[in-house]
Amino acid sequence: MSNQTQRNIVVAVDASDAGVPAVQYAVSELVRPGDVLHVCHVATVLPPATSISHLAPQTTYDVPAADSDQQQLAEKVQAFIKAKFLRDAEVCEVPCFPHVYLETVGASADDIAALVVKTCEEVAADMLVVAHQEKDHTLWAKLNQSSVLKSIMAQSRRPLMVVKHYSPGLTDDLAAAPAGCGAESAADWLAGR
Repeated sequence: MSNQTQRNIVVAVDASDAGVPAVQYAVSELVRPGDVLHVCHVATVLPPATSISHLAPQTTYDVPAADSDQQQLAEKVQAFIKAKFLRDAEVCEVPCFPHVYLETVGASADDIAALVVKTCEEVAADMLVVAHQEKDHTLWAKLNQSSVLKSIMAQSRRPLMVVKHYSPGLTDDLAAAPAGCGAESAADWLAGR
């Protein structure tokens, strides 16, 4: 019987496709049986409107911020993250938990990095995996993703892996392989069945 302990691996993703290879790499190459994968996403959202003003006198309306709107938005973002990034983890039966945070559009790279690092601390992460994007036109790029990565490197006390490119082999065959099924272990498993 193995005496391995559970490891927690955090993968930080934005909404772009660049995060998919980072999650695939973590599932295929890093995760061992018993490990848990945590996918962290910081969604940037517009702040809730507080008033609506018209030119006519006495036509300003205060709109209270609704907590349920923020909760519904967080649930929608979480569903998006599950659908886009967690398929490979589910196929390989890797326990996986999404961590979603909502930040206003003006959030700095340090603010975004702090939430990623917070997730790492909360789950006692053994490793943090992030995707590197060369050509990117998403909001992370507009906020200067390299600044987010630099800020993560400055703030985090966890080992950090940056995934630049990754294409797992045998993607269709992974469905039949056991948890923590990297491309090589899936091939070995398939050869033995």
